[in-house]
Amino acid sequence: MDAEPIEDREDNSYAINKEQLEFYKDAIQLRKSNAALTSPNFEFIFEDENNFILAWHRRISSTPDTH
Repeated sequence: MDAEPIEDREDNSYAINKEQLEFYKDAIQLRKSNAALTSPNFEFIFEDENNFILAWHRRISSTPDTH
């Protein structure tokens, strides 16, 4: 059985998977380096089920914004 290296696949799946892995690694690093992205303090501010849109506001502190 001759096995070709995974990097040499004709369907380019190796490159696609590698690119996707790098994207997830970058997204995780961004989330971990920004306190606002890890805070559990958020509220939903807009929802449109027909267009699959969901927006929210997230705060770093647990006290509500009074402005």
